[in-house]
Amino acid sequence: MSSGSYDEPASAGDDAFIGRFLLLEDDGAIRERLRDRLEAHRPVEAAEGVSRARTLLAGEVPFIGYAFDIHLDDGSGLRLLDQLRAAGSTVPAVVMTGLPMTRELVLEVGPLGRLLPKPTSPNAVDAFDQGLDAFVRDALLFERRTYGLKAALFDGELTPTMMEVAVLGVRGWSREEIAKHLGISATTVRNHVSEVLDRCGLKGQSLRALRRTVEELIPDRAERE
Repeated sequence: MSSGSYDEPASAGDDAFIGRFLLLEDDGAIRERLRDRLEAHRPVEAAEGVSRARTLLAGEVPFIGYAFDIHLDDGSGLRLLDQLRAAGSTVPAVVMTGLPMTRELVLEVGPLGRLLPKPTSPNAVDAFDQGLDAFVRDALLFERRTYGLKAALFDGELTPTMMEVAVLGVRGWSREEIAKHLGISATTVRNHVSEVLDRCGLKGQSLRALRRTVEELIPDRAERE
């Protein structure tokens, strides 16, 4: 292992490695419209208020995009996003409003994310959909760069156990350590590793080669760890 203690996976199973959108919107009709659009790409965690959004953010879900309404009964989605940015979050974000798009509002939102008028009229629908499509592209690119092991290498082709073996291997765990942690034999780990490497175009190589591949896809990985 590269570190002195185990680096536990977020949770067991393939779902732990799929990025999600966090949707913060208190208008039920708009929330469901957005949910349908976003779920065509990735799962969505939805919240009607800031308090619930904070609870979701405190969990272990790997969010790849924030879609926040500005004005909510228990606070401001814009203020929440500002706090996330201040804490170092670089997750792509879109901020939605039903208010006029004033110069002051555009300047306020500008450094934090995309500003979109809500689709409250037929004329606003096309612009909203185009902006949402651009946001989704940003989020999927962020996922590829940040969670590249899942998004850029495997495209959902691995079993949950194979994915866990791959993630632990990239983190520097030895085959013996992976076997002990997952409660499987070293032979099974070896077979999984061989299959993972084969699917990555690294047949006959080692877990170190897989780690190098991921680091090339995610140049700042070493800094984050």
